[in-house]
Amino acid sequence: MVDINQVYASNSDRLKADDLKKSDGSFSHFKCVIEGATVEDVSAKDDPPAMKVIISLVDKEKDIVLNKTNSFNLASRYGADTDGWIGKAVIVTASLKSFGGKMVPGIDVTAPAPTEAEMEAEYAASAAPAGGESESEVPF
Repeated sequence: MVDINQVYASNSDRLKADDLKKSDGSFSHFKCVIEGATVEDVSAKDDPPAMKVIISLVDKEKDIVLNKTNSFNLASRYGADTDGWIGKAVIVTASLKSFGGKMVPGIDVTAPAPTEAEMEAEYAASAAPAGGESESEVPF
């Protein structure tokens, strides 16, 4: 018997949703750490330029081309400067997406939910009075 998933396996150096497909048709997921981030033109030969953020992952062979949604998901947690993403954790999943009127497999890259300690630190930083003012001096 021939497994069509092996016949049509991705030989790309970029991670595809089908790379995460299990034998039962569902998708696997994993947590990893960003090793690097670059911007590259991923357009086809004769198409106009299509600049995308590419992330490399610690101990993973394939890079991930981020779409706009995945880029902004990471930026909302780690900041807009991709240099700040290096060393940060991400969760990589795949699922079916609506694209061009069809359901197609796609990759999701998200930051894990913050830990209790991270949330407390973020709250403490945002609640600290600016410029040495006490809370009683706040005009509202």
